Amino acid sequence: MTKKYKRFCINCGKTGFSKEELVEGLCFNCYQEKNPLITLKKQPIIHLCKICLAIKIKKDWVKTDELNFYDKVDKLLNDEAQTYFKIDPDITVKIKLDKSSGIQDLLQYNIINFDVNYNGKVRNLFEVNESQIHSAKIKHDICENCKGYKSRVSKSKIRIIAKKRNINETEIEEIIKLFKDSANIYKDPNLYILSPILSKTELIFRVSSIDFARTIANQLKSRFGAVIRESVKFVDREKSKAKKQDLNILVRLMPFFPNDIVKYMNNLYYVISIHGDNVNCFDFKAKEIKKFKSKQIINGERYLPRSKLEKFIITAIYKDVIQIMDLKTFQTFEIEIKNQPHLHKINEGTEINGFREGESLYLIPFIIQGSDVKNE
Repeated sequence: MTKKYKRFCINCGKTGFSKEELVEGLCFNCYQEKNPLITLKKQPIIHLCKICLAIKIKKDWVKTDELNFYDKVDKLLNDEAQTYFKIDPDITVKIKLDKSSGIQDLLQYNIINFDVNYNGKVRNLFEVNESQIHSAKIKHDICENCKGYKSRVSKSKIRIIAKKRNINETEIEEIIKLFKDSANIYKDPNLYILSPILSKTELIFRVSSIDFARTIANQLKSRFGAVIRESVKFVDREKSKAKKQDLNILVRLMPFFPNDIVKYMNNLYYVISIHGDNVNCFDFKAKEIKKFKSKQIINGERYLPRSKLEKFIITAIYKDVIQIMDLKTFQTFEIEIKNQPHLHKINEGTEINGFREGESLYLIPFIIQGSDVKNE
């Protein structure tokens, strides 16, 4: 019977290997140290149009948007992997961008990380499935299409901000969808919309049609109760030439949302709905529903977000008082029925939202009757 001897790595001295477990006398770890499976040759550079998010692939600019940007850049890096890395012939490589940063961040910074996963059977002996993290440089530029666009059309800029707060992700998604849906039904084949510049505090859109810009502004006003202000600049005033206009529209979203508590002119209100020019609110002092114009109440303060409202339950109803309990602290209160005319059809066990301020307790009506609305 032939005796099988165990071997050792000639670099690290580790023993217990069979002949098949060594490559050129080296264990796999030492072999990788002396013969890296993947090595960075040069840092990738992503040429990004700061206006429309197009990326440059070789000599051509390829259009992208928020939905397919990462997929197209991933494809670019994978197609050019051999340019950026020295790769062992026994492994395959897959590159994927880090998506933790929003696309708006790419317009502000010049570095983005990406993951390089590589796997395969090296020298037909060792199975490998590992990854490395590298970074690509972002070079901000303006593509040829946007350079031409800037010189040939009357530009309209729509700047959207939220007064005294950041724009949330849901609003951003809804606004972008509104632009895309409106563009699909708009009857101008020459309509051009540049990819928006996004940040937490504002969205900036540029379009080639003044009429489309005003249409969108009115839709934002209807959907969000936004306050609109526009200014027009005539670029060329010579009579012999066509006048070109630059239209700037400022869209101010409300500093609050439906179901928030608002402080306006030293009074507290519960926001029932926001639509068009109107904001319907419940006045806690007058115990009635009032309607405000958006341009008035936009100067109000978001006093308490809906997520901070407390839960109460009606525990008993007597002739003159209602007994309620805070469902979080289990503290009970008694309030006079005559001071709560806005509470309709309440029964023992009915849950209701509200909040406390000092010694005062504010309860929110859960049945709203449109006939009760008063204009302010």
